[in-house]
Amino acid sequence: MVTGEGGEGDVPVELLEATRERGYMVGWVPQEEVLAHQAVVWKLGIDVKNVCDRKVVENMVSDLMVERREEFVRSTAEMARLARKRVSEGGSSYCNLDRLIEDIRLTFNNTGNYNSGHE
Repeated sequence: MVTGEGGEGDVPVELLEATRERGYMVGWVPQEEVLAHQAVVWKLGIDVKNVCDRKVVENMVSDLMVERREEFVRSTAEMARLARKRVSEGGSSYCNLDRLIEDIRLTFNNTGNYNSGHE
C-alpha cells in the first residue's frame, strides 16, 4: 500500500503500477477544470467531498438527474455514439481486439501448441 499525503488514501501498489501508463491518481483536483478538459467526454459531475448527509447527496443527485436532465441525456447519447464508433469496424476497440487475436495466434503458432480444432 502507498499512503497519500497526510496518511490518507491508502492505494495498493499494484493499482498504481497497473494504471501508471494510462492515468494519474490524485487526492484532490479542481473538478471544473478536469471536466472542461478535451479528453473528458462525460462532462457532468457532483462534488460530494466531505458530504456525509444523505439528504444533501440525494439533492445533488436529483439536481443532476432532474434539473440537468437534458444535459445528462445529451452527454450519455454522445458517450453511446462514441462507444458504437469504437467497437465498429475500424474503431479503436475493434482494432485492438484484432491485434489481440493476432498476437494470440502468433504466440500459439510460434510455440506449436495451437490446435484450431480442425485437425
